[in-house]
Amino acid sequence: MEFEYKYGLVASNHFIFKRICDYISFENTDSFLHEMEVMFMKLNYTNKTVLDIGCGNGLMSIYLSLKYPDVKIDAIDENKGRGAKRDILLSLDEIIIRFKLENINVIDVNYWDHDKKYDLIVARHSLHHIPHLIEPNNDILIIEDNCRQYIKLFNKLFNNLNRGGELIFSDVVRNNIFTWMPQRLAFKFRNVRWGTKPTFKEWIRFIRKYFIDVEYIYLIPRPLIFMHCIWFLGFPYIFPNIIFRCKKM
Repeated sequence: MEFEYKYGLVASNHFIFKRICDYISFENTDSFLHEMEVMFMKLNYTNKTVLDIGCGNGLMSIYLSLKYPDVKIDAIDENKGRGAKRDILLSLDEIIIRFKLENINVIDVNYWDHDKKYDLIVARHSLHHIPHLIEPNNDILIIEDNCRQYIKLFNKLFNNLNRGGELIFSDVVRNNIFTWMPQRLAFKFRNVRWGTKPTFKEWIRFIRKYFIDVEYIYLIPRPLIFMHCIWFLGFPYIFPNIIFRCKKM
């Protein structure tokens, strides 16, 4: 029996995950795995069904596939995702075949079955990209019509969950340090239009329309873990990424 090695994975699966990251030329492996460990540290799933919304390159589905080998995962996205250089779903299918990840099923978003029930729904930085939520050229703050679209989205997610099921997702919030910085100093966030992203309070409002049991944690970059002290200083909104955990009662 193998014991947990790193980031919630046993040694052999950690090695496989690294190989997959090398195969797709993904460079931020440790930062990604740190985020996965924080997102799923409370989970101990066996024989469960999972829906990964906006799966992108599929790394979150792959992580869950390796961590929980007996779960069944539906990974869903547009075939040609935002900013993608090639067909996302075709690339993910290639990885599944090459590395024999038989518990992942890839689905085009146009065939999303809104009546199918899952034990867990996950999303990573994708919910604000769901089609028709935000107009592509809209740089103004979240307006009431967009709020209604978010609420409709959470209604769909709620209906896709079994009773007792969980929704776990990470996404960005508008109120963070990068919105105050000059664009040239904002690093990888320099091209983000923060005005179209929900604030923390707006996310909570959307979620609590349907979910009562809600937890959240701000994701602090791995090299800056020592900055957990910001909670005690009263500045929780420094970083843009936040993880929400919601349970269907």
